Amino acid sequence: MSRQSTRQTLTTEEKCRIILERMMHVTREGDDIILRHNEEGNTVTVYVGFGRKTCGAEDATFEELVSDLYRLFNKQYGLSFNNIHEEDDWEALEPPVMR
Repeated sequence: MSRQSTRQTLTTEEKCRIILERMMHVTREGDDIILRHNEEGNTVTVYVGFGRKTCGAEDATFEELVSDLYRLFNKQYGLSFNNIHEEDDWEALEPPVMR
């Protein structure tokens, strides 16, 4: 028997709200966030403190770019030279299950 996820997929708008909330949390804790547009299509390099991550892709849609940013700020996925408050309890910041 396969287990299906009980979590509803977040909309792009909901992910954008969560990204902004996480960005505000990171800056309140003392890290700077810099966004730099890249020449390669729909990509942006995000610098958080000493860490950096390129989000999006040359042919990425806006929704794909938002999903990359969501993974970065909500799950700390893919940040090199990570110093984005490893002691924070990011699971506690997870939004409630939407029904």
